[in-house]
Amino acid sequence: MGSATSDLSPEEVDMYMSLTHNLTRRDIHYLAKKFYNIASSRRKQNPLGMDEPYIMFRDWQKNDMWANNRLISPPLKRIFRVFSGLPYDEVRDTRVYLTLDGFIDMADSLHADATFDSKAELLFRVFDRPKGADDTARGFITRQDIEALVDLLCGPSDLMASTGNMDAPGAQILTVEERKVIVERVMQESDLDAVGRVSFNDFM
Repeated sequence: MGSATSDLSPEEVDMYMSLTHNLTRRDIHYLAKKFYNIASSRRKQNPLGMDEPYIMFRDWQKNDMWANNRLISPPLKRIFRVFSGLPYDEVRDTRVYLTLDGFIDMADSLHADATFDSKAELLFRVFDRPKGADDTARGFITRQDIEALVDLLCGPSDLMASTGNMDAPGAQILTVEERKVIVERVMQESDLDAVGRVSFNDFM
């Protein structure tokens, strides 16, 4: 929807104002400028062959110290994917991108003034991880989803299990047993129907 430059027209700003809940006109102008600065950092390289301007997660990391923070980056990458609207597929993870629409939508959802319900819905979507390239969100969270998120935050648990190397990235954060305890407690407290998965109502 956005123009090909960072100078949005008044009509485009009006459109984004009508589609968002927490952003001001100044915010939208700032986000558009930020988006196009990041997109132009590739210096006309277009690895996805798209006509519409876009940014990839690695573009954002290179141009934003906050996105490159080693603690923030893993879950932020999941959030980035949620707003890309693309199916979950680890193999093509480097090809995940955002258009200006997705970038502004993400900023609106992460805004400090966003409602509790909207933040809870976003967090659930981050957990709710489709299994393949053609899958959509399933509407529930499984034990495997929680295990994957713990590994995402702490580093793969098989590093220490297979090598016994406490110096491996993430291995010193939580042991394999500690990770199992966390996953089990989350399931016990969240799976109210004891069916082995967590619905959005359980999550809320």
